[in-house]
Amino acid sequence: MQVDSTYVTRRYIIKPHKDLSELKVAIVGRTALSVSVATALVRAGCKWITFFETEESSVEDIPGVLRMDVIKRMLKKIDAGLMIEDENLDLNQNQKRTDTQTAKFKQEYEEKVAPATFVILCDPGKGSEVCVRELAAKNNIPWMIAGFSELKVSFHFQFYTNEVISVLPNDVVIGPFHNHIDGVQKQLLNEGTVWPWVALSVSSTATFAGIVASNIVKFWTGSVNVQGYLWYSPVYNKFSALQIKELRAKMTANIGT
Repeated sequence: MQVDSTYVTRRYIIKPHKDLSELKVAIVGRTALSVSVATALVRAGCKWITFFETEESSVEDIPGVLRMDVIKRMLKKIDAGLMIEDENLDLNQNQKRTDTQTAKFKQEYEEKVAPATFVILCDPGKGSEVCVRELAAKNNIPWMIAGFSELKVSFHFQFYTNEVISVLPNDVVIGPFHNHIDGVQKQLLNEGTVWPWVALSVSSTATFAGIVASNIVKFWTGSVNVQGYLWYSPVYNKFSALQIKELRAKMTANIGT
């Protein structure tokens, strides 16, 4: 049996670009973090962004998140030449939707995301992750997950290519912080006290989004100093990070004769 657990630096090697003119970003999910990342990318020089969100979220106000029409106007003020589009596609499973309808949404996503050269997944739904992962592997497109956990009051991002292992579920550094925050939340709940988590997360979102965007830019321009994974707790002001060259592929066993 031979086990392949080699570093995956070579999986991330792309032709370095001198600028961001060819960086075309598809963002799946309209969240406070995804909007802040888009803003930071446009300020850095990104000229092409497409948002994907569900039909339901497109007609609802999400607390703390700008509406899509406002987002477009805001980003256009930063760069009048920005190409920005939004698409309503629900890639997650829905009991009201047939398998045929779900397949149709996935096909539409594949067609509309085709021009993108990088994908950012901010929708926590499992269906969205599966769809993004499969299509990225099919078309050899680099992508990342960038999210915020309200339960743990923490941010994280990770770059992915096909067969790269997820670091977050295996990060031994963050366990004690998560356990402690669980205890604090229970204590405050018993005391009838509410800690202003929301205010803390809002003030940290733009900062973390800037870190996400800067690492995308460094990755795109061929820098070797790219954070491949980053977890950040604004409560404790603690980080856990791995450089992109330290990310590992999933272990695969090849049984020979």
